[in-house]
Amino acid sequence: MEEKLKRVRQWRKGGHNAVEIGDRIIKEMVDEYENNRRAGVVIRNGREAGKSWSAIAVEINLHGFKRSQGSSFQTVQVQRIYQRLNNFGMVMQKLNNKISSL
Repeated sequence: MEEKLKRVRQWRKGGHNAVEIGDRIIKEMVDEYENNRRAGVVIRNGREAGKSWSAIAVEINLHGFKRSQGSSFQTVQVQRIYQRLNNFGMVMQKLNNKISSL
C-alpha cells in the first residue's frame, strides 16, 4: 500500500496526477506564508457571508494583512487564494478516492 501511495504522488511521471500534485504544491506555497493562511480564513468567511471579492480585499487590508512581497491584497489575489484553497480540497478528495481504490 505504501508503495502505491508513493506512485500516486509521484509528480515526475507526469500524466493526470501532475496537475493534482501541482495544485497541492501551489496550495502548500500559499500556506507557507502566514498572512495568506490567516487571510484564507477571512476570505472564506467573507464569501460565506456573501461579500464581494473587492469588499473582502478591503477588509483584509484593513486588518493589516500583507502579501509575501509586502504589498496590499488586491481583488485578484483574494480570488486566487480562495480558488486554491477550494481546489486543494477537491484534489485531496480525488487523491483519497484513488488511493482507496488501489
